[in-house]
Amino acid sequence: MLVNNAGIQRDVDFTRGIDGYRSGDNEIAINREAPIVFCGMFVPLLNGKLNTSIVNVSSGLGFVPAAPFNQIFARSMK
Repeated sequence: MLVNNAGIQRDVDFTRGIDGYRSGDNEIAINREAPIVFCGMFVPLLNGKLNTSIVNVSSGLGFVPAAPFNQIFARSMK
């Protein structure tokens, strides 16, 4: 069984410009692409086995952001 529960969240204060967003990991790419990459890596291992599954888990923060500076995480999890 593969449980995809990967994701990162960074606080970005856009009132200070775009540099805070550009200086860190690409939050959108990681949150969107990680489940695809992991599925691609594990499907060949799970293929042909009995009782296998892939479960993708998201965050409730995608629907109710925790703070105004967590908007990138919230939008990338929908």
